[in-house]
Amino acid sequence: AGTAQKLVNIDGFMPGKKIVILGSGDIGLIMARRMTLEGAEVKCVAEIMPYSGGLKRNIVQCLNDFDIPLYFSTTISDIEGTDRVKGVYLSKVDENMKVIPGTEEYVECDAILLSVGLIP
Repeated sequence: AGTAQKLVNIDGFMPGKKIVILGSGDIGLIMARRMTLEGAEVKCVAEIMPYSGGLKRNIVQCLNDFDIPLYFSTTISDIEGTDRVKGVYLSKVDENMKVIPGTEEYVECDAILLSVGLIP
């Protein structure tokens, strides 16, 4: 999500029009709002943990206020596309963070933003 933030804020480049965000840290939540304000459709935020890593106010102001769904205990289990992302399969995970077979749901998107921790 940090790279997407640089692309949008500094380079004036949108990484996609239909976005899925993996991870619910504050930068991912803020970028969900920013991408929406820039005209993208943020399909959802998927969080592998059963709770968000971001502040409650960011969940409210960045997701709830824009009707962006937040899915807990969910991860990307597969990505479709060759030269460009065409969609992802989201799957529920168990308490050991292992994908639960049969829970896959396809979401069409052309970009994935990763909000899964900062690079030191």
